[in-house]
Amino acid sequence: MEPLAILPEILNEMEELTVPHILGLDDLEDARRLYDIFIPSEQAVKEEFWTEFSPKEELAGKKASLAIFVASGTRRIVPREFQLRATMALCSGKDALIDVGTGYGKTFCMILPALLSPRKITLVVSPLKKLQEMQVLEFRAYGISALAINEDTPNDPKLWEDIASGRFSVLIVQAEQLFVDKGHFPRVARLLSNRKFIKKIIFLMVDEAHCIYTMGTSLYGLPAFRPAWNYLAELRTKLGSKVAVAALSGTLPKHIKNIVKQRLQLDNDNLCNIKLSCNRPNISYAIHEIVGELSDYRNLDFLLPNNFDSAMDVQTKKKGIVFHDSVEGAIAAKYYHERCLPAEQRGKGIIRHYCSIMSEEYLQTVYDDFRNPDGVCQILHATEAASTV
Repeated sequence: MEPLAILPEILNEMEELTVPHILGLDDLEDARRLYDIFIPSEQAVKEEFWTEFSPKEELAGKKASLAIFVASGTRRIVPREFQLRATMALCSGKDALIDVGTGYGKTFCMILPALLSPRKITLVVSPLKKLQEMQVLEFRAYGISALAINEDTPNDPKLWEDIASGRFSVLIVQAEQLFVDKGHFPRVARLLSNRKFIKKIIFLMVDEAHCIYTMGTSLYGLPAFRPAWNYLAELRTKLGSKVAVAALSGTLPKHIKNIVKQRLQLDNDNLCNIKLSCNRPNISYAIHEIVGELSDYRNLDFLLPNNFDSAMDVQTKKKGIVFHDSVEGAIAAKYYHERCLPAEQRGKGIIRHYCSIMSEEYLQTVYDDFRNPDGVCQILHATEAASTV
């Protein structure tokens, strides 16, 4: 991409500004002028925010703001301060520890650096297939070529040739694919033995980083559930100090945070430490007292409206998930609620269950319908398999 040599005075229409133009910016004054032209003043971060950063960091921050503003189309997204802090730190070679609650926008701390580095590879470690699928869609929504890699990834020579060549700028990988696992040498682990491939990697993003402790550590006398998460220290060493590392989680109490920092070799002297409160003013917490046994599903009657005069009563009911400790409990509660519906509304998918014993096709169908605001499913009885819905 050729640098934007001249910034025309008339460059003030959105269709004239593209992500490649933005990535070609190497002059801070040009970036500032574009930022002032295109970013709405009511959405822009305060001017004093930029004063604590170096010109190189500010340039990265302004470019990130412009790039996501353009790449997000009609949504016109403008990054928040913590997202910019993380992005500027990573793009300047620092590591980042991002302790931010669910729903606050941690994913943009991965999207923005990747958006600024389309010719390099961002390696994302992610714990669940369903989460990988969601993340691939999020990256692709902003024009970033992303691919999920897990045990289901086909052994297609052309696909792996594309992966090795860097065609995908973001690889979202399960930890087990990075190391020798039960005598198996996964394709990604083999690629990581290739210095040419490693040189393409610019960022290592560890999403749900608390899994290093909760899944990768032997606890309470039991072996680690997924020991590969504990081996990420080896990956950090193999990638070297030129690869910036981000650890992201909304579940980092002090003892877990210390383990994450130790395993990922996060040095306080080279670390951008971000912590936002998990308090959500728009969420209320309530205790619903159970009468009798948990298996008495009349305790869940409050989830249904008092009457069903029409199908619209159900359609306007807000969606909800009920988590159960067992598959049997989820299925039994689903059938109980189904029987509570008027006869004409039963069997239409208003009440569903979501458990790992169901087929992939069923789980995907239910998952997509429940996430769709206009979907039929209103109440989902689930096990922990639905923890990313």
